[in-house]
Amino acid sequence: MKEISLVLLGFGSANRALVEMLLRKSVFHRHRRCLRITSAGASTGDQRCIPWRVVAIVTGRHGRVYIPTTMNPEGVWYEVDVEAALRRIKSDGIMDNSLIVKIEKPDTDEKITRLQNKEQLVSQHDECTTPQQTIELLQTLADAKAANIVAEAIPSNPRNGGGEPAVSFIHTALEAGMN
Repeated sequence: MKEISLVLLGFGSANRALVEMLLRKSVFHRHRRCLRITSAGASTGDQRCIPWRVVAIVTGRHGRVYIPTTMNPEGVWYEVDVEAALRRIKSDGIMDNSLIVKIEKPDTDEKITRLQNKEQLVSQHDECTTPQQTIELLQTLADAKAANIVAEAIPSNPRNGGGEPAVSFIHTALEAGMN
């Protein structure tokens, strides 16, 4: 895997803890957060640095934010600013376009800029994100090859609800080739 592009379904304590752990274990390499990975049986000197980013956060009550999938010119990289998202969830909790950052030429020393023209983006804030909207977003991100891992941590009732909508989200992600 060359890069971890993560979709967070739910932004409660489980996925926030995942993000906080990733941030603690990350190093920066050319403006990109990376995880140092050592292969099984390899010495610590045989580490690889795998870049990671969050490309979408979807919640039932706080809206959703995701990177643009239709305008991705060469040398431009988008991600959700997870540090700002962690701060935001503790205040007004609204997930919206202001959390998207754009990195031009991520493999150089160019600077990170927060997008100013919010109309450019396809992400949005909805008062409530429906299961169908989430399934469509997962399919869109997969078709654009913008995501490869989904962390599903939404409230569900496995006894009375059959695990839905989580089961449908996981099924959609796996069918689309995401982990």
